[in-house]
Amino acid sequence: MTAAWIAIAALACLSLVEAVAIVALAREIGLISLRLPPMPALESGDGPPIGSRLPRCSATELGTSDRRALDGPSEHPRVLMLLSTRCGSCRVLLQELTAAEADWPEYEFIPIVSGAEDEAAAMRQQSGYRGRMYQDRGETMEAVGVRVTPTVLVIDAEGIVTAQGVVNSREMMSSLLTGHIRVNHELINEALLKSHAWEGDSP
Repeated sequence: MTAAWIAIAALACLSLVEAVAIVALAREIGLISLRLPPMPALESGDGPPIGSRLPRCSATELGTSDRRALDGPSEHPRVLMLLSTRCGSCRVLLQELTAAEADWPEYEFIPIVSGAEDEAAAMRQQSGYRGRMYQDRGETMEAVGVRVTPTVLVIDAEGIVTAQGVVNSREMMSSLLTGHIRVNHELINEALLKSHAWEGDSP
C-alpha cells in the first residue's frame, strides 16, 4: 500500500512540474508573438501589374440591381477586395472590414463576393458587415485576371493599380496599404526598394 501511495505522489509531482512547464512555455510563446511583426500581405502573382490601369470591370451591389463600374477615375483611392462565398479566410476578412475602414478612412473599400446571391447575402449577414457589398459569379475576378481569394487590389483615384496581394486579416490589409508585402518568403518594403533603385541609377 505504501508503494502505491509513493507512486501516486510521484505522479502528482510530475503532473505539477508539467503544468508549470506548460504555463512557462505559453508565456514565452506570448512574448515571442508580441516581438514579431504582423504577417504581411502575400504576393499572389495574379492580377494586373503594379502601375497598370485596372481593366474594365463592373459589379452589382448586393440586394439591388445597381451596377457599378469599378475602373476609371474616382474621388477616392479604392481597395477592391475579391472574395468568394466558399472561402473561409474571406469570411474572416469581411468580419474585420468595418475595423479596417476605420483604420484607413481615406480609402473606399469595395468588397466583391463571387458566388450565388443568396450565399453572398448569408455571408454578409454572418459577418455583421453593414457597408456596401457587391456580388457576381466571378466576372470581376476573370476581368482582372485573379484566381486566388481573398486578393486585394489597391487602386488610386486615377484608376491605376498601386498595390496588390493576398490578404487574410486586418493586419495583412494594413501591411499592404503601408507598402509591405512578402515576396519569395522575404519581407520587402516597396519604398526601400524604390530608394535602392534610385541610388543605383545615380552616378
